[in-house]
Amino acid sequence: MKKWTTLEMYFRRAVATGLIDFAIRAECKEDGRVVFYIHPANASGETADFEVNENRVQHNRDIS
Repeated sequence: MKKWTTLEMYFRRAVATGLIDFAIRAECKEDGRVVFYIHPANASGETADFEVNENRVQHNRDIS
């Protein structure tokens, strides 16, 4: 199930645990969607998938 969230929420959770560096992988899907996932760089932590829709970011656990 998809859940709306913000990058701010993601970063706040990470920074609270001392994580400040991140790696992002972005992709433009054939159907036009722009998706990316982000995770802490060189550290263990939460990896999150997102789909971009203009200025909104949708947290998406089912990106394929």
